[in-house]
Amino acid sequence: MPRCLHEYTARALCTNEEFAKKVWSALRTAEDTSDFYTWIKDSVWELSHSSQSTSKIVQLFIKKSQQTQQVAIAEELRTHINDAWQFDLAKHANHVLQECIVEIPPQSLDFVFMEMAGLAEEAAKNQYGCRVLQRLIEHSSQTQVGQGLVNEIIKSTLELARHQWGKYVMQGILDNGTDDHRNSIAEKLCIPPALLSSQISNEHFSIVLNKALRLCAVHARQRLVDAIFECDAMLRRNGDKSGNNKCGLHQRYYASYVMRLIKRNQRSGRSDSGWFCSKASESPFSELHAEASRPGESPQADKRSAANALAAVDISFQPDNLEVDNGIAASKCVANGGGPKGKGGTGEQNKKGGRRAQAGK
Repeated sequence: MPRCLHEYTARALCTNEEFAKKVWSALRTAEDTSDFYTWIKDSVWELSHSSQSTSKIVQLFIKKSQQTQQVAIAEELRTHINDAWQFDLAKHANHVLQECIVEIPPQSLDFVFMEMAGLAEEAAKNQYGCRVLQRLIEHSSQTQVGQGLVNEIIKSTLELARHQWGKYVMQGILDNGTDDHRNSIAEKLCIPPALLSSQISNEHFSIVLNKALRLCAVHARQRLVDAIFECDAMLRRNGDKSGNNKCGLHQRYYASYVMRLIKRNQRSGRSDSGWFCSKASESPFSELHAEASRPGESPQADKRSAANALAAVDISFQPDNLEVDNGIAASKCVANGGGPKGKGGTGEQNKKGGRRAQAGK
């Protein structure tokens, strides 16, 4: 047994930062974790939530120990699963719970699913709970115990898709769930045009909708595209609730990301790829739809004609790109010739613009 373990009990880690550092260093280099297990097994929950240092010790032990010891440590969290994400104790404890979910087989964590049953929506809206759900979805969504939790989340798709934390959980299901899960989410997102017009302008909802369009099956994507274009046609025809602002989705900030994605895939996609509106008359890209449906002399000719049709579509506001990585959207937008530096785009573009302006004078 390492000498540092003889000095204090495990609970002393909660108040002695220097001692916690010694234990962490000893555990990091230890080849056998049996002594550490005997030492901390009765203090796992207290160490998990007390401080960052003690939480890291428990996480490191879970990583390095054998599966039987890992399961025994996880059992010490029984009855504390919701405490690990729900309250102030969750700041450090949620990391220990996540480590258990990553390292331990799902069949040994039935009690985690049982304790969270009925609280999935609340957890998805919680800063720490959404992290726990993401790990559960990544490692258990294909198992029987994970199916119930995922189905509970999908029932609240519309509410969670527009939530700042819930959107990460929805993206996790789209990334790691089954085709049935994705189709169920797509079905929930196909809402009437009047409701979709307000939802699609939400930053978080637009990110989830982008991912659904990318990952859903063709028939599900087709339904989403039809719903989006029906909403766009309604806005062009009737405007918003007050009857004003009669412009399409491409002129609404976050909705324009969705329209940009559809337009980009219509450029290279076939007419049966699900990216084209089944009612071409309602599509703001109707010229592109017609070109994609018309056989050309060669694949290259088809691409050229589709590209020409795409260029003919007038979109005054075009977000340059939208990258979605683990639920975090990063966008670079170009509006009316503007860019990230000054009014003319990049620094070099600004310099050239200034020189041209001075030459004109």
